[in-house]
Amino acid sequence: MDALPIELVEQILGLACADAGRTMCALRSTSRSLRAACDPFRFHTVAVTTHRQITAFLAAFTQSSPPAQASVRHLFVVICGFSIEPGNQILRATARTVETLALVCTARYKGLPAHDALLQTAFPRLVALTVRYRAIYLHAVMARSPPAPVPTLPRLRYLHVAPTDTASLGFAQTCIFVFARCAGPRLLRVRISRVRGTETLSEALEEVLGLRPGRGVLPPLPTGIRYFILDLYWRYGAVQNVVETLETLERRAAEERAIHLRVLHEIRPAGKTPVDWEEEWLRVQTGEVDMRAEWLEDHGERLVAAT
Repeated sequence: MDALPIELVEQILGLACADAGRTMCALRSTSRSLRAACDPFRFHTVAVTTHRQITAFLAAFTQSSPPAQASVRHLFVVICGFSIEPGNQILRATARTVETLALVCTARYKGLPAHDALLQTAFPRLVALTVRYRAIYLHAVMARSPPAPVPTLPRLRYLHVAPTDTASLGFAQTCIFVFARCAGPRLLRVRISRVRGTETLSEALEEVLGLRPGRGVLPPLPTGIRYFILDLYWRYGAVQNVVETLETLERRAAEERAIHLRVLHEIRPAGKTPVDWEEEWLRVQTGEVDMRAEWLEDHGERLVAAT
């Protein structure tokens, strides 16, 4: 490696850092010169899923060089009951440079994991955010999160919120509103998972989309969002006439509001596990799947066109 041009070494290291840090750790132990060359890529792509990994990463990060600390671009974090504060510290420490963030909260306690770090810390470069929370915690976030004087997520374009519990459309809309007021005008694509399918869903969705006069119960879809994906969960199976009405709404939203509405129907009662989320995230980082696949345009068959 010492005989290779530095430009080629940097290209190799850039390709080697997409597996959540495994290859980078191996390369850094090869030689002193390679260890130094790895510094600007050291934390480029990181996944921490246990309390032990979170505390180990936090210790390594705080002791690393400034180039290494500035290398964080893609981050996957699972926050459990024992790792709430260390997890918050990681979010705050990496907020300046991280571009994509997947946050999975599995904590079951009376407080609110990652509340302050996620909604009250500025993430100036964050483009894509995926959040998996228990719905009750997200309700608490909404109730106690005043709007920031300036957007804390100014470059956010992709947002995916996935409660571990099924949630009503009203909850989903309030959730979008909270994150949208933290984002700037670039937020274009929103996905909400685990929305509870009901027989009155189509009427409520019409109000949200501005396709019928509102009653002031549900907040409208924020201005600027052009791709809106709902993952519905039907406890006793989808109601056929509602499904047909939702398909009609997809066409009306595109024609009358220029909104690409896509309604998907979940088949797993329990939703995805943290392991499922990590596997999907790793497939994106290694290039096997396009990042935009999480914000599908057409029922999982086409990717959203780049803007």
